[in-house]
Amino acid sequence: MSYKALPSEITPAQQDALTAAPAPARDAGMTVVIGGTAIAATNAFSSTEVIGVLVGAVVLASTFGSLAAAGLPLLTAIIGVGVGLAALLSATGSSSARPPRSWP
Repeated sequence: MSYKALPSEITPAQQDALTAAPAPARDAGMTVVIGGTAIAATNAFSSTEVIGVLVGAVVLASTFGSLAAAGLPLLTAIIGVGVGLAALLSATGSSSARPPRSWP
């Protein structure tokens, strides 16, 4: 089954309906697996990423002894990740998981 919407356009109610849909088949003894971007979490940042950046900031601030000196490596890393993602998205020609228009 393929959704013709972007993963960010799928509501939590639709995700719940999708995960509940195979219950009758499972009750009948079938093996049903659901996955993909339709039911994946859509958070931009996970809490572990934010905690990692904060711990990195504390370590760098204690190492360099200054918040300004600690901020430069963090800023460089964040800009590098942004440039890398932009390059990846421009190279693939798409920022969505939507199938092509000719998809059946």
